[in-house]
Amino acid sequence: MSRESNSRRSTYILVGLILGAILGAVARAWWGGAALEALVANVIKPIGTIFLRLIFMVVVALIISAIVLGVVELGDVRRLGRVGIRCLAMTLALRRQRGRRARRSCRRCPHLKRFRGLRSIGCDLRR
Repeated sequence: MSRESNSRRSTYILVGLILGAILGAVARAWWGGAALEALVANVIKPIGTIFLRLIFMVVVALIISAIVLGVVELGDVRRLGRVGIRCLAMTLALRRQRGRRARRSCRRCPHLKRFRGLRSIGCDLRR
C-alpha cells in the first residue's frame, strides 16, 4: 500500500470523526430529549453492540490462529519448551478468570429476571 493511500485513508477517518461529532451535536440540539434517547437506545446502541461483537469475534480468531501458526512453525514440539507451556497455561487461566468474573457480576444483575440468556454472554445492560 502506498504512502499516499494511507494518508488519504487517515484524512477520510478524520473527516468522518469530525462530521460525526457535528451531526451528533446537531441531532442533540434539534431532536434532544426523549425522542433522541429512544432512537439511541432502540436503534443505534444495538447496531453498535453487534458491530463490536463482530470485531471481537474476528480478533479472537486472529489471536488463536497466530498462536497456532507460531507453534506449528516451530516444527519440533520440544523447542516449544517451558515458555510455550507457561504461555498456554496463562492464556487458559486468564480466559477462565474472565468467565468467572462475568458470571459473578451477572448474578447480581437485575436484568436477569427479564433476560435469562444474559447469564451465558455477560450482561452489559447496566451501563
